[in-house]
Amino acid sequence: MSFEDILERKETDLVLDQILENAVRYTSSDGGSIYFIERANRKGETGDRVLKFHNSLNKTKLKKNAFKSDVVNIDDKSFAGYVALTGKCIRIDNCYNRTDKLPCVFNKSFDEKTGYKTVSIMATPIVSEKDGLIGVVQLINKTKSINGVTETIVFTDHDELLVEAVAAQAAVALEKAELSEEIENLFESFVQASVSAIESRDPTTSGHSERVATMTTELAKSVDTLKVGPLKDIIFSKQQILEIRYASLLHDFGKIGVSERVLLKANKLYPHELESIMLRMDLLKKSKESEVWKRLHFDETIKISQEEAQKTVKEFSERVEALKEAVVRADRAQIKANDLDINSLLCEIREISKSIDQVLVTEEEILRLSIPRGSLTEGERQEIESHVTLTYNFLKRIAWSEGFANVPSIAFAHHEKLDGSGYPRKLNASHIPIQAKIMTVCDIYDALTALDRPYKKALSAERAIEILHYEVKDGKLDPELLKIFVEAKVFNFGTNKKEDLKKAVG
Repeated sequence: MSFEDILERKETDLVLDQILENAVRYTSSDGGSIYFIERANRKGETGDRVLKFHNSLNKTKLKKNAFKSDVVNIDDKSFAGYVALTGKCIRIDNCYNRTDKLPCVFNKSFDEKTGYKTVSIMATPIVSEKDGLIGVVQLINKTKSINGVTETIVFTDHDELLVEAVAAQAAVALEKAELSEEIENLFESFVQASVSAIESRDPTTSGHSERVATMTTELAKSVDTLKVGPLKDIIFSKQQILEIRYASLLHDFGKIGVSERVLLKANKLYPHELESIMLRMDLLKKSKESEVWKRLHFDETIKISQEEAQKTVKEFSERVEALKEAVVRADRAQIKANDLDINSLLCEIREISKSIDQVLVTEEEILRLSIPRGSLTEGERQEIESHVTLTYNFLKRIAWSEGFANVPSIAFAHHEKLDGSGYPRKLNASHIPIQAKIMTVCDIYDALTALDRPYKKALSAERAIEILHYEVKDGKLDPELLKIFVEAKVFNFGTNKKEDLKKAVG
């Protein structure tokens, strides 16, 4: 969703509309059209400039946009094109009985199509000191009420001066509007670049920020339309919707400050730690085998047969292999606590280590294998959670305009829970911005349903929503927001599988 999608109309569009409205009103015209200059795009070439139709206005009840002409060439074939070509204002007193010597031709097709009769025309250039000609405003049929009857009259020198004054002021306004849009587009590019920087560190989460932003803005829009219920008084302006979008896009930016090995950690042990344990156990097997065969051939005090030696080696090897498999299972992130009896495994490891007087698994590794849920130790979890504070510290350094001043505080609260169990500040419901409550629902849903990651399998939409209901039941999420999320099918806006995109509803 782009900036234009949210604000619906750009500032330059509003300025162009205002120019046309003022020109029609000040000159008592029946209607008019406004065009602006843009580059043509023909077969990949963008050198030629053309006049592009922007909008029309008419007091006579005609079909909407009856004046419409998408593109007008800058040449002497049409009135607007001639004005753009010469930079001069023109006035036509009577299109059907012309006395002027202008080369441009009156196009009768509009009148023939609508039954309207165009009599007088005035077309005026819109000129900017910075960019030169930037548009043309064309007015038709100046009117005057005579004895209660509206008649069409010719445009005057005074009308020309009025429209030129309007056009001069409009040119300044357009320059400011275009500058404002350039700044907004620049900031939009900055936000998108920031999101790319975040997700480049962990390709498996690619698209997460955009999906969360899309769902969050859609849920906010749904809340804004409520007429009944606890949230009916919540109203978001278009600017606030955009503010919510930016906060959602940047909510995980702080992860750029989290060490990559923690950010990408799939299992309890780091790969080199698991490999080291496996090597130690393989060495243990070899040591045991060497000990047994040495006893068979060189220890005269202990008599064992070759069959007994082979059996002992085999049984010990099988025991160690079973232990290795158990460590691999214990290394996997657990969905919930007590999925695996880790204590029995650790007891056996310690028992063997003691019997051979060797360390098979270090205390640090035991600490990691003992993680009851997930794959992170407490210290690693705190490092991951620090991304929220890092995000806030980054966002508050940006010189946000007044309309976006809440972006840092919204992003800062996206991991807070209504019961105060969230992080980093353990806020309760009354201190969490409604925008952050909205984002939290969408963030959790996407985290649960995102495509398979090294440390978890993707859940179905149904299972994810079931888990969200558990969170509501535990007092962690807003029940009304989840209700709207489900009823409005906001989750369809966050779909990340190609086959699901076809099923998404708008």
